[in-house]
Amino acid sequence: MIYVIFTNMTLAIIMCLLYSISLIFIFFSKSNAKNDETKIYKIMLILNTIGLLLHLIAENVCYYLLKIPYFVSFIVLKGMLIYYFSFGVILLKYLVVASQLNNKRKIHTVINILLLAVCASFLFMPMNVHRDAEQLIFYTYGLDCNLTYYLSAVNILIMIAILAFQYKKIPRKKIIPLILFVIGCTISVIIQNKYPHITIVDLVEAVICCLMYFTIENPYENKEEPDLSEETIEEKYRRLREARLKEIEEEKRKQAEAALTEGLAAEQTSQPEATPVIVESEEVSQPETSSEEIL
Repeated sequence: MIYVIFTNMTLAIIMCLLYSISLIFIFFSKSNAKNDETKIYKIMLILNTIGLLLHLIAENVCYYLLKIPYFVSFIVLKGMLIYYFSFGVILLKYLVVASQLNNKRKIHTVINILLLAVCASFLFMPMNVHRDAEQLIFYTYGLDCNLTYYLSAVNILIMIAILAFQYKKIPRKKIIPLILFVIGCTISVIIQNKYPHITIVDLVEAVICCLMYFTIENPYENKEEPDLSEETIEEKYRRLREARLKEIEEEKRKQAEAALTEGLAAEQTSQPEATPVIVESEEVSQPETSSEEIL
């Protein structure tokens, strides 16, 4: 008989999982604004929910490691490592968008290629599991775990560098979740270094997703305001340029009409006024003929 086990982390994971599912329901139940921030945030929400589910399943997989097929434990435990590394990389992509770096598309392409390459390399590395069924202590170790830690540290250093150099271009409210992520991951590494079976990274990431819900720009679609994503910047510039050209043409037309009106008025005032000629008709008086003359 197989039972679901509960460790010291199980309750916290379940609470974060329920909140993450609720946040997904709230966010996806409305029409979202179609920009880079909301697209990345959607991925982060789904990824965090998957990571919390994998954490719950991984605890039971480690407990029943000798009773379940190898490929099941391989998929779950390797999936956990891929999740830990992927979430940090996705957050880095969000920082690239928020910091308004040049050539964002090229940077995203490079990040995606590196992410796929690293995740694929995890699959070819050996998997080592420490399990103490009596005390319910489980954790993985080995080359794949060390690589995850080192690459995640590099990822965090890159984020710190971007925050330092692009600090003025990033809105203040967007910096808070990123700084908390760096602090939370650092605390998690310190704790896990002393207690390897305690993993709180996914819990920290659930809190980050909650905070980002209140910091992303225009999470819901607004039909009155145009989308300001990178795809529409060129179109918006062209539209503003055309509007400005129309204004200039309209101003020139008004100036030309005003100049023409002033010229006609000046021409009329320069001509002398014609004096009207009054013709007086002379009455011709005929001599009166008396009746005597006729006779």
